[in-house]
Amino acid sequence: MPDDLGRRAVEARRAAEYLHAEHQAFQDARADLRGRLDTALLAGVDHGLRALSSLLAELLDEARDLAPIVADLDADHAIDRGYGDQWRRFGRLADRLGEIREAQARIMCANGRRPMVGTLPAVALMSIAGHVRRFGTLWPEWRAVGTDGAPPPPWPYDRLDDHLPPAATRAGLAWLVAHPEADPWIPTTEEALDAFYAAQQVGADRDAASLATTRGGVCVLLEVGAGGPPTRFEPKQVRRLSTALLDAATVVEGAR
Repeated sequence: MPDDLGRRAVEARRAAEYLHAEHQAFQDARADLRGRLDTALLAGVDHGLRALSSLLAELLDEARDLAPIVADLDADHAIDRGYGDQWRRFGRLADRLGEIREAQARIMCANGRRPMVGTLPAVALMSIAGHVRRFGTLWPEWRAVGTDGAPPPPWPYDRLDDHLPPAATRAGLAWLVAHPEADPWIPTTEEALDAFYAAQQVGADRDAASLATTRGGVCVLLEVGAGGPPTRFEPKQVRRLSTALLDAATVVEGAR
């Protein structure tokens, strides 16, 4: 047995500890760099979104002037009534709305990256909260989108989009200008995040109010994922839930 075996073992252990510390420092530096890059990207993203927001505001102003005249007319009736030019202008505005929304979506994938806003991918956040400011109030069931029996949004929408924002069509534009309470917008990433959290709170308040009408016993409300429908457990089921599950649940005592 070599006389310096103990020394070699100590040196090997120290080398392993050094390599581990070096690897951890590299991982931390990479995470910090990624965070800095996302911050820089989002600053550029927000600059582009503000420019698009101005274009959207101008488009909506023009559409509001035309909508009362031609929104409910087809081409033949518009021409018969002498509104052919206005009808075509409204159609061009709908096309322009689609171009603006397409630019909004492209900006969110800045330089091929998909930056994060808080814990949410910016692309997903904008597809949910980046079209109608008060979407959570106008469509409280938005969290259940994609589930069987979920009520659709009140505005015309395109089934190709999972989150069903207002469609960039004549019908979609007509709905937006006819419902000012919807407040169509192109927010910055932080504004979209605030709207997302506000919509979640609207849904939570609505669920709590619904459960408050339950008579007798204790109910447990769980939310499946970030946008899943609430699941309600009756008293007998509650007793069979594990402690871990109960820790994750919101327990609401019904009115007696």
